[in-house]
Amino acid sequence: MNKLTIKQAIIKTMEKEGKPLTSQEVYNSIVKHNLYTFGAKDPKAVVNSEIRQHCEGLDLKTSKPEKLFKLEKDGKYSLLPR
Repeated sequence: MNKLTIKQAIIKTMEKEGKPLTSQEVYNSIVKHNLYTFGAKDPKAVVNSEIRQHCEGLDLKTSKPEKLFKLEKDGKYSLLPR
């Protein structure tokens, strides 16, 4: 059973890859490395939504105050410096 949340799995994946990734690439890596077990019908959408909610510069109804990611010019996401 995983101990990581979806958000933690996304962060760990981005740290490990060390380069901007699409939400699809993040999802694929989470599954490949068994970082999180998804129960959702559309887990790729869950990953995309989680990234976008914590993304700097995206003002969504579901946006969270904690910004962890940024959207790059090529449509990929990267970690904000911490």
